[in-house]
Amino acid sequence: MSKSREKFFSLVLLLAIFFKALIANDELNLILDGIFQKQEKMNREISDVTFDVYYTYLETKDNNKIEKSIKAWRRVFMQEFENQQHKFLAMIENNRRLNPAEMEKNIREWRKYEKMIKNTKLPFNPKFSAYYNYYLSDSINYDTGKVWKIGFKPKRQKAGLVQGFAYILKQDTNVIQLNFVPVKLPAILRNFKIQIDYSKQNSFWLPNKFSLEMEIVVKIIATLYKRNIYIQEEYYNYQFNQGIDVFELK
Repeated sequence: MSKSREKFFSLVLLLAIFFKALIANDELNLILDGIFQKQEKMNREISDVTFDVYYTYLETKDNNKIEKSIKAWRRVFMQEFENQQHKFLAMIENNRRLNPAEMEKNIREWRKYEKMIKNTKLPFNPKFSAYYNYYLSDSINYDTGKVWKIGFKPKRQKAGLVQGFAYILKQDTNVIQLNFVPVKLPAILRNFKIQIDYSKQNSFWLPNKFSLEMEIVVKIIATLYKRNIYIQEEYYNYQFNQGIDVFELK
């Protein structure tokens, strides 16, 4: 093959790659527009939400020996993500039901975890979209239908930002699952991952399960402390626009 023909075919290949990337980028922008429009619609139509949560905490050693287990039930009153009140109804620690005074210690520990979640800037919240780059990774079949797999990475490595991927329903651009890790974590946290699953609640797709896994490793030459932590929350009994009493949110 002559050099001129080689150059011609190379140019054709480059053009094909360019137009394929251009089409993929247009498709990604349409998907993101659909996601953000649905989020904004939900923000307009929901003034307040109440729901119940079943919380599980499991702390184990490497030999799978359980060091601590907690089960808790609480009700959440929320006017917006940053403005919510949690009412703990019952708690069981290591198979023993706790009284209110005993519950308080675990609630204080839980508040630290709650603060981390509240400070997380999720990528499909329109308020935080400018912090992220998105890319269309794949198109696959999922339990609820055909989905796009969309990856996301923060433009800067800042606390509160995350990286990972999401599954988006093709039929209506609803987010059905998020998988991510924070980009800034203390050195003692290892194998950290979070997954949020969504289900349809009335006409809105909202979280129905949250799970977090991590290892805590304290090491100075030798390992001084190591624990495996698993946290799961199940969300149910959603109620919308019931008119939350202002006193419930104090």
